[in-house]
Amino acid sequence: MPLPPEPPEPNLAQRTGLPPAGAFAMRQTFAKEVNRKLTVPLADQQGYGRLLQHTLDENSHGDLANEFVVLVDRSANMQAIFVYFRAKADDPWSMIGASPVSTGRPGSY
Repeated sequence: MPLPPEPPEPNLAQRTGLPPAGAFAMRQTFAKEVNRKLTVPLADQQGYGRLLQHTLDENSHGDLANEFVVLVDRSANMQAIFVYFRAKADDPWSMIGASPVSTGRPGSY
């Protein structure tokens, strides 16, 4: 029976107890600095957040928190990058921003 994967080392925010308010302020920075943004309805933001959590759970990283996570949708109809954050492992993922991308690999997440 294979051993479970080792948990990732804590990131700087986790080691220093960086307050999540600074991370959530990244929404304003993203909105101001990123030229090509997508407007994503709240229901879709939540749906992608659930997909992100499901994928992390499948790969033994379901308790990941207090760091930014990037999700890329490579479907033929979307081709987008989503930046998410959550402060605690039991919080829902919160979208920071989304932008169109070209991955060259349509058809999966």
